[in-house]
Amino acid sequence: MMMIISAPAMAQKFVYDNNICRYTKLVPENKKVDWEKTSKSGYTPLHADAMMHQAAEKCTGWYFQPAVGAKMNITPSQDFSPMVGMSVGYEIAHFGKRPNNFGLAFEVEAKLEKNAEMWQEDLSYIEAGYIPTIGGKMLMHFTKHKPFQVSLFGGAGYTRLTSHYPNASDPKDVTYVKHNTLTFEGGIQMGIHVMGHSPMMRIGVGSTQTAHVRNTYGFISVSVKFKKLHKSKSLTAGEYFAR
Repeated sequence: MMMIISAPAMAQKFVYDNNICRYTKLVPENKKVDWEKTSKSGYTPLHADAMMHQAAEKCTGWYFQPAVGAKMNITPSQDFSPMVGMSVGYEIAHFGKRPNNFGLAFEVEAKLEKNAEMWQEDLSYIEAGYIPTIGGKMLMHFTKHKPFQVSLFGGAGYTRLTSHYPNASDPKDVTYVKHNTLTFEGGIQMGIHVMGHSPMMRIGVGSTQTAHVRNTYGFISVSVKFKKLHKSKSLTAGEYFAR
């Protein structure tokens, strides 16, 4: 008798707090004593009292997603620069009586990235350097309950810039003014669903603009989406297969 732990268990065999849709997998307990590993993803109970439980990741719920990547500045300069960020989001994937492959997610994101130098019409300029951005994104999932995940995203955020205003008669006399401006981004997210920690990749375009100039860029980032796993009450192998 073999139990493939990668296969989802029937929901009625385990008890949870609610009926929100979920991804599940069977987890043998005390593997070295009560279970025999019989394949890459399968275990066989050695006796009827071997304990097991079900781990579940709810389709609707909170997650956090750290990311690293790079962007290619298109205008006003052409160069690559690194970026790092962290998102906290809430996704919804249960519309109506049954789960479906369409879902929504809303994120709050903070990131740090290097911006290109931008000269303005009045000869003031924004110096190249690392700048923070805080904003939000909305994602539309199209394959939510498939192993391969595909989503479109878009959003905006506040970016903190420092403008330099040199004195025409004395170039060493520069006035510095810190100010907020807007950054817009959009693109596609692709990844593979793994229980509790799904690897993702985002490809998109963005724009940071002031009243006079705009920094347009493309970017690519890799990340891992972490979601909490919930554990059911334990059952013996005998109880599980008897139901």
